[in-house]
Amino acid sequence: MEASHVKQLITKAGRSVQTQDQNLHERNDAMRHHWEKAVCQELGVPDRYSKVAALMIRWDNEFDKDLRCETETNKLESVFRENYGFETETVLLKCHQKKPETQLLRDVTAFAYEHDGHHRTTLLIVYYSGHGYLDSVNGQQELHISGNEDPATEDGETTHVPIACWKSIDDHLHSLDADVLVIMDCCFASKLHKSDGQHSRTFEVLAATDNITPSPGPLSYTNALIDILNSEFKLYQSRREHSFDTIHLQDRLCKRLKTYSPSLINRLQSRIARHIRLAPLEPPSTSEKPHKRVDRSIATLRIEIDFGRNKSLSQKEATDLGKALAAGAKNAKLNITGLNWIEFVPRIPTVHKSCSVTIGAAVLVQMQRAMRRRAQRLSRRKRSHNEASNRDSRKRQRTTSSDQVDTPPPSSPDNNP
Repeated sequence: MEASHVKQLITKAGRSVQTQDQNLHERNDAMRHHWEKAVCQELGVPDRYSKVAALMIRWDNEFDKDLRCETETNKLESVFRENYGFETETVLLKCHQKKPETQLLRDVTAFAYEHDGHHRTTLLIVYYSGHGYLDSVNGQQELHISGNEDPATEDGETTHVPIACWKSIDDHLHSLDADVLVIMDCCFASKLHKSDGQHSRTFEVLAATDNITPSPGPLSYTNALIDILNSEFKLYQSRREHSFDTIHLQDRLCKRLKTYSPSLINRLQSRIARHIRLAPLEPPSTSEKPHKRVDRSIATLRIEIDFGRNKSLSQKEATDLGKALAAGAKNAKLNITGLNWIEFVPRIPTVHKSCSVTIGAAVLVQMQRAMRRRAQRLSRRKRSHNEASNRDSRKRQRTTSSDQVDTPPPSSPDNNP
């Protein structure tokens, strides 16, 4: 009983930490958003993507006879193109003449060559829907995408196995300048490894699951993604300033898809804790001043700002601070192209420290009580056992003594005269 109580306490406290951690992120993200908007306006650089291109990857119907991903892929492509104004391209993987992996690498490279740009202005989205599985490559488990296991062979053409290792695609996407968002609706999609190094750009993966994912239909990952993107677009229609980041998107996907666990993976060890932010693209206004060209940074100055009172910043405070610092940076005439918000850290007390102490102390008290109760039970059991042993010993002694009294002495043989 005590052990189950301790377990319930740990579970409850863990949920509390998760909730407070989510609240902390939401506050940090809101402050960062207002800060970045103010800084970019003051420096004359774009505060959102001016170009977004999406590459939709699936297997040709000949090699996709079981899942039939065409319908959902086309629906998502339509949402990207019609509602959000993104440029879209579709790749149909085939197995004739060339290996699918060769075709895929060619098409992804051509897509990147056409659309790659500075990460402040350009986002590239790569979407895949189909089969996925893990296989060893140089001793490491790597994600492979696949079509039907037994494709038909056409007369006069060599049909290759419908399999492609995703690693070569992932390596190429790492080398780009733009921000990258990969969306993988396949089994084992979240089994991707985080890369090393420090980067200023963002490369994230929205993965359906780390195990088996449902086929296209009402319960599929892509179907949920389409519904959420449409609902966010409706919010944008009512409020043109509306945008949302991948953390928000991931949170909504998790609440919608409760039977499996979608993942958001940061593919880079970024020095800036920045998530990709999505919003419909708007045509450039003639009244707006054109943004100046964003140069690649060649040096970085890191500073910390200490607050004597504030544990967080309001929208106005974050905006005013961003404007003031950006104005100073512009007046310095040093070609400063950005002031990046790294992280806002409240020093006393941090959520995690206070929660950890609370959890640890509470669990320790419960464990101590459980141990005392266990010791008391063992003591009572031992005392009861000793008393029973003593009673048995006394009983045996009384029985032995009684037997000696009741038994007559042995008679001696008669002596006849």
